[in-house]
Amino acid sequence: GGGGGSASVSVPVLRRATAADRRAIERLVVWNHLSLSADEPEELEAQERELPADFGVLRDAASFAASAHFVAEAGGEVVASAGVARAEGGEAGEWRLCSVSTAPSHRRRGLARACCAAALEEARAAGAAAVTLSTLGER
Repeated sequence: GGGGGSASVSVPVLRRATAADRRAIERLVVWNHLSLSADEPEELEAQERELPADFGVLRDAASFAASAHFVAEAGGEVVASAGVARAEGGEAGEWRLCSVSTAPSHRRRGLARACCAAALEEARAAGAAAVTLSTLGER
């Protein structure tokens, strides 16, 4: 007896993000921020060009490299994210939690919570005394 006939379901895997994940995280954050679905790419791309400066940690490769982002990946896709970065212009030990997002198809599974926990642990290990949640605009 060889292969079974059951379809495999991709279980999300939590891992540290790499530079190759930056664009996927950015799109996930944008989709959540703009409350758009993935099937509206033209509107999404138009809105992406007018993002707030807070997206700098994702837009700038050096800032992203200096941050610590974690992702949940399922089926080769980034489906949740969270990151921490040192607060710009803040006191020593001040960090911010950013890029907290989950794809609509994977919400209510604790994936963003797991990404946040990993990111916060990274900030603690790096000496963070305080972490502030970074939010974007009104929803």
